[in-house]
Amino acid sequence: LLTGLAPTCFGYFVQGWFKFGGVEYFKIKAVETLGEQKAWDNKTNIYLGAAAGAEFIADVFLCPLEATRIRLVSNPSYASSMPGAMAKMASEEGIVNAFYSGFGPILAKQIPYTMAKFAVQGAAA
Repeated sequence: LLTGLAPTCFGYFVQGWFKFGGVEYFKIKAVETLGEQKAWDNKTNIYLGAAAGAEFIADVFLCPLEATRIRLVSNPSYASSMPGAMAKMASEEGIVNAFYSGFGPILAKQIPYTMAKFAVQGAAA
């Protein structure tokens, strides 16, 4: 039942850190670039762009941990720990094949969700 718990917890912690921190960073940069009034007039577009950019970066860090989680859950005897599984995957398949073959599907799922989430939160605030 606990197989894959470490990469799940660590992966989504790191993803959330980059996602929420990244959205705030990109919003601040947009206001600095556009000025306060123009940023206010375009706040929904800023939320959408900030969310997309932040989620892309967050997914760069999430993808290897999700790949590790999937490997550990689908084959519990593959390795006894998250670092062990990651090392074995990297040596057997290489970094890109082992950890980023699912990058496209993660982006296709996560970016629209994050854009919608932050746009709705921004509109409701």
